[in-house]
Amino acid sequence: MKKIYSLLLVLLMAVLSVGTAQAWTIVHNTEQDSWFVAQYEDGSYCLVIQASSAVKDYTAANRTPWYQYREYINHISFADNFSGTPNVGNYCFAEMPNLTYAGLYSGYTHYSYTIGAHAFENCPKLTYVSCEKCTSIGDYAFKGCTSLGKDLCFSVGENMSSIGAHAFEECTSLGCVQTSVTVGTFSIGDYAFCKCSKLQYFDAAHIGSLGEYAFANCALTTITLTNCKTVGARAFNKNKLSYVRFGGAITSIGEKAFYDGLEDNGTFVMTRSTPPTTASDAFQACNVSTITLDCPSGNAYNVAPWSSFKAKTVDPELYVAVSGTTLTMYYDGQRYSRNGGLLYNETCWDISFDDMKKITKLVIDPSVAAALPTSTKNWFYYYYENLATIEGIEYLNTSEVTDMRNMFNGCKKLKAIDVSHFNTSKCTVMSSLFSQCESLTELNVNSFDMSKVESATFMFGSCTSLERIYCEKDWTSLGNSVLYYAFSNCPSLKGGWGTPYDENYKHHQYARPDGGSNAPGYFWRGGDTGEQPDYHEDIDQVQTDKVQSTKLIRDGMLLIERNGKTFNAQGVEVK
Repeated sequence: MKKIYSLLLVLLMAVLSVGTAQAWTIVHNTEQDSWFVAQYEDGSYCLVIQASSAVKDYTAANRTPWYQYREYINHISFADNFSGTPNVGNYCFAEMPNLTYAGLYSGYTHYSYTIGAHAFENCPKLTYVSCEKCTSIGDYAFKGCTSLGKDLCFSVGENMSSIGAHAFEECTSLGCVQTSVTVGTFSIGDYAFCKCSKLQYFDAAHIGSLGEYAFANCALTTITLTNCKTVGARAFNKNKLSYVRFGGAITSIGEKAFYDGLEDNGTFVMTRSTPPTTASDAFQACNVSTITLDCPSGNAYNVAPWSSFKAKTVDPELYVAVSGTTLTMYYDGQRYSRNGGLLYNETCWDISFDDMKKITKLVIDPSVAAALPTSTKNWFYYYYENLATIEGIEYLNTSEVTDMRNMFNGCKKLKAIDVSHFNTSKCTVMSSLFSQCESLTELNVNSFDMSKVESATFMFGSCTSLERIYCEKDWTSLGNSVLYYAFSNCPSLKGGWGTPYDENYKHHQYARPDGGSNAPGYFWRGGDTGEQPDYHEDIDQVQTDKVQSTKLIRDGMLLIERNGKTFNAQGVEVK
């Protein structure tokens, strides 16, 4: 999801860059105030800030020096020569009826800044504000910005410490809030997102505390509060929550915290072994008889108001959990206690990008043997660039998998992958399965059933250290469309009879056991040595006038037929 929003932001900035490239005329410039307003050819106006002395705290919107231009200003940006201490002061950009975009210190990646109280209050056309380096958002900062988040998910910076009271109240177009916070927690004040009637998604993993009415009258359907300690009164008043999850940090839940906020047939997950201090009316106006309580110890929750919930044993599910630099995959009902992550959007594990990058070892727990995943698409793709070892891969059952694309793509430090047991009888896509595994030296794919595969493009692409591929099956019949660039940039690859890698044959042509100059290939058989073998001397010493000897190639293998029997090059009879 973060990738999608980053891409949208890049596109938005590209559009704005085109706009700012037009000729413009300075409407106002005061050196003392360190700001100016420019008009572009398309008729739009931009407020350009040159120094922090212009974005200081003000006591009201009408006290700002550009107040007389507020009805004309469409954009806000900061000049290339901006100087001073980054900050957006109180009331700085409030009550601008036509403001649509504010680029806050976009070109100053080393800056961190705060957004003061009432800073953008009542800017009804404001759709986007860059907050990547923002550390705090003040009270009422965006209240009444009814178009905010209309086109893009609102993104909170990684160093956010607090979002003030009423900060986004009545932002009625805001549907999604994505946070980049990976370390620590941040607080959300009273009424911060109250009456954000379209707010359905909030990345809440690093929220430390929630004030009163923080998400009242929103449209949240799920919320995961892994690190939250306190929840204020009516925090989720009148929502549509069908999934709620708390981590072990939760200590108190206030009065009417979930008043009329839980949907029927939902799930309430508690990973804390004993219930937090909870107001007796915390779930008032909720039909809690249809909400299922998943918790480590059901008996501990046999007290009001938790006793109204139905307790159950959590069904097994496939998930991963991070511990230091180790990623462990499980299939059981203990995900909550292990703080594990499920597959996100059916393509990648729901753990942070930072965690992905630091993983050096993958452990597949024996419990995974009971799981039957239907896809392994992107499981360890791209961000697992430091993954070096895998333990327990024999427990991974792939018999139902139909899509393996990018499963190990980009695992540059992975030295070995034992996929010799993989059942691929239902698999249709293997594109880039091992692509960019630069440290792999050999693979055994002899068990791979390619009968249903429709795409295996770049399957081994850029495996620059790969020397051997063990496979006694001929894949050449799959054709160029299926194996397009399958062996691209594999300079170390060598066939079992010594056929060297040739960039001219990077598609399907050599996807077979090596048969030397008669039938060159990149695959190895079990007895291959990397050199074309001599014919077995026992066959050559057959002494009879009736001996008839014929050489033939079958499935890429050199065979010898004599006296009605067929032998391979090592002299072993082939039935």
